[in-house]
Formats: sequence, C-alpha cells, structure tokens
Amino acid sequence: MVDGVLEYISDITAYCQQYGLVSKLQIEERLSIAAIYPGMMGTPDCWVYNPQVPEMVNWDFKYGHGHVEVYRNAQFICYDAAILDKLKIDGIGDQMLTVRNRVVQPRSYGTEGTVREWCIMASDLRPFINQVQMSAAIVMDGSGVCTPGLHCNHCTGKSGCEALQQTAQDIMDRTALPTPTNLHGGELGYEYTLLQRAHKLLTYRLESIATQVESDIRSGKQVPGYSVQDTYGRKKWKDDVPVD
Repeated sequence: MVDGVLEYISDITAYCQQYGLVSKLQIEERLSIAAIYPGMMGTPDCWVYNPQVPEMVNWDFKYGHGHVEVYRNAQFICYDAAILDKLKIDGIGDQMLTVRNRVVQPRSYGTEGTVREWCIMASDLRPFINQVQMSAAIVMDGSGVCTPGLHCNHCTGKSGCEALQQTAQDIMDRTALPTPTNLHGGELGYEYTLLQRAHKLLTYRLESIATQVESDIRSGKQVPGYSVQDTYGRKKWKDDVPVD
C-alpha cells in the first residue's frame, strides 16, 4: 500500500517541482460543485493551477484493481467544473487553459500503464460538463430511467433494480437462441465485446441475488434448494494460554 501511495506522490511532486508549484498544491479541498447541481459538493484528491503554461492538473488516486477509465470520466468532469469555478475561468479564459486529468492506479496493470491522463482544453470540456449537468437534473427531478451498464457494479441499489433484473433475463433468453453464423474479423471482435459486457451484467445481478438469498435464509425465510452453512476462521494460539 505504501508503494502505491508513493507512486501517486511521486507523480505529483515530479510535476510540481518542475514548475515550482509544491506550495500551490490543493489537497483534499472540499469544493462546491454547484455548476453541476445546486448544493452538490466534492473533494478532489489533489489539484494545482499552473499559470506558466497555463494549465490545471487534477489527480485522483485509485487503489482498487478494477480499471478506472480516465477518458470522459464523470467524476473528473465534476471536479473540473468545481475547480474552474473556483479559479473564475470564464468563456474567454477557458479557450487558453488546458485541463489535464490524471488517474494514478498502482494495482491496475495494462498497456496504458498505472498512470493515465486525459488532456483537453477547458473550452472543449464545457460540453461534457453540460451533459453531466443535464443528467443530474433529470435524476434529481425523478424523470430519469435506469439504464443498466458496467456502472451497475458500484450501485448500492442493484439488488432491487428492475432494469438490471430485466436485462439479465433478456440475456438469458437470448442465450437459448441458436446462432449458427460463424463470425470473423470485426464482427467477431464486436460480438466478443458485447458478450463480455453481458457477462459482467449477469455477474452483477448474480452477486446481488446471492446477497439477498443469504439474508433471507439467515432471517428464517425459506429459499428452496439453498441453505447457509457457517464457517470457522483460522485457529491460532493465544499468547496468554500455556501449551503443555
């Protein structure tokens, strides 16, 4: 864990020392994200404004194994909107300001490496901010429609989500259909991508149902065909117990 944090710190300090900005770092500063929705707040991990370029660099540390995509990342977009407001960057200033979003994820290995960046002009970022703003408004006024996707993995309401349930059932129905066509090249790759996505959606649904099944059984309810068996932790000696 220390090694992972050091990689994150090293990336920040290497940049800031190059431009003499160590004292200008903003770390865990709680900001208003009213640009997205009134009353919304957020705490970026670390960011710095560099007037020499000019640019704003926004870092986020992720310690999990699951790959976090930095490109068009909604969390970054929200934080960027808050920081641009704090810096009072207007429609003219954002045409000269570069925004660099950097995610540091030491335990996620891939061709892109463990430090990944999305670099964009602040003026080009505005349409993405508008999209998130519109989505927030739709969700908060209750007119939103649940759309199952890979984001379901982190949703606390997936166990009772009818949209995810229906999607999983649709996938199961389609697996029963014959598909004699032999795919090649681009079609094969596209089909493989869709199947990977479907596999993940089914996994999310299975995990949420497994939790509900265990909860019902432990509360005394019957789930035909299933039971819960308690296991014991690893045994170890206590220092205060003498051994003959």
